[in-house]
Amino acid sequence: MRNITSENRSSQSIAAWPEDERPRERLLKYGAASLSNAELLAIFLRVGIPGKNARQLASEILDQLGGLRGLYATSDDDLRQIKGLGTAKIAQIKAVIELGKRYLQEQWPQTIQLNTQPVIFNFLAQDMLHLDHEVFKVVLLDNQRKLIKSCELFRGGLTSASVHPEEVIKLALRHKTAGLIFAHNHVNGDTQPSSSDCQITCQMVWACQLMGLHVVDHLIIGNGYYSFAENGLINEYCRKSADIIEQGIAAYPAKK
Repeated sequence: MRNITSENRSSQSIAAWPEDERPRERLLKYGAASLSNAELLAIFLRVGIPGKNARQLASEILDQLGGLRGLYATSDDDLRQIKGLGTAKIAQIKAVIELGKRYLQEQWPQTIQLNTQPVIFNFLAQDMLHLDHEVFKVVLLDNQRKLIKSCELFRGGLTSASVHPEEVIKLALRHKTAGLIFAHNHVNGDTQPSSSDCQITCQMVWACQLMGLHVVDHLIIGNGYYSFAENGLINEYCRKSADIIEQGIAAYPAKK
């Protein structure tokens, strides 16, 4: 039988390749770790398009999107713009990505203590690091800083109009929360807080303090993270809140 060179293989259907070189057969024989990212994606694509086999198409998709990270973050609409990806293929890709997310979530036991910023970041990054839109999350903790619940409150740019302290307080009281962590992501990767980020964090700290709720931190997720607590801002906002409350009490003394 005529040998098939690498050049010839690139233009042929994968079904025409020697069995030992086909991605699906290699996966079953040698394990998934032996395959490249493009080969794994090719298995989901199953077939290519005229002039390109599934392996070529997979490689081009990853190049176009910037690798797995780009594929992970790409919206359905963006995927539809890629020639060769129809509804069925997009659904398969999205399903596998979601399974990966859920697997990572299951690796975090409910008894985990979110007591250091690196641990908090790793917990949040699995869902927030590769998003192509901003989200705001609140993580509810018990008095030992163990996870009670993690909730996404809204999507979109962080503004005072979109974040409502009363919603956070209702949620915290409903779950008998002792501590809260706030988090939002910057799609451009820059983790430095804006003036709006600081203003909203201050408002949230003040509102929570009035209700006896402790704000542990607010993290901005991007290329790394920014911690309001590590930079002393949570304590600063707490002190300002305490001063205002004390001044208010002094201005209206209790009646005898």
